[in-house]
Amino acid sequence: MLQYGGMKSSANKTRKFSHERTRNLVIFAVLTAIIILMAFTPVGYLRVGVIEITFLMIPVIIGAAVLGPLGGLGLGFVFGLTSFLQCFGISAGGTMMFNMAPLLTTLTCLLPRILFGLVSAYLYKFFKKLIKVPVLPEALTMILSAVLHTIMFVLLFYVCFKNEEFLQQYGDTFFAIVWAMVGINAIVEWAVCGVFGTAILKTLDYFISQYDKKRATSQVDEETPDGEQVPPPEAPSD
Repeated sequence: MLQYGGMKSSANKTRKFSHERTRNLVIFAVLTAIIILMAFTPVGYLRVGVIEITFLMIPVIIGAAVLGPLGGLGLGFVFGLTSFLQCFGISAGGTMMFNMAPLLTTLTCLLPRILFGLVSAYLYKFFKKLIKVPVLPEALTMILSAVLHTIMFVLLFYVCFKNEEFLQQYGDTFFAIVWAMVGINAIVEWAVCGVFGTAILKTLDYFISQYDKKRATSQVDEETPDGEQVPPPEAPSD
């Protein structure tokens, strides 16, 4: 009897793991499609002259929060890859960077985005565990992740291209160059992530939890039909 119960419990855990994996793969695929769609349509970038404001951080942070570190890494890579592809005639700044230093441009496009996806997942775990106020963990994750993305990208960009002449036109100090390049557009990115990203993440998290609850309830109903009672354990014989 105990062996049967253990086998049944093991089968339930296997089914639950399979269900969660399938669900996560579907979410990852949908978010990947959204990133690609946004990257190559006006939805993902707001371009005003040489200034570029990107909203691709939103699906990456959402995916990192929902799927965990591996999901964050994967979506961060997709974000970085689409950013790299912008260097082939789509983005004026990216094309100029690639023509000057292809390898450094590839590194600048990919590395900060991959690390950003990973960090976003751990930030959400940390805030979710530490803060019990509704919505606040999601808001802090979205805003702080967006800020860290900007910092990581700009620092690596500056290290890789600080000796290039085109960068000197923005100023003669690091902070002057950073403000000239990211000032207003970075603030807009953070605000959009904080408002829209938080709303989307909270909504998606709610629907996932409700779906999992319904799935767990239906599974119990399937395993225990109406009127069926689990027999008590047999008493030991004298």
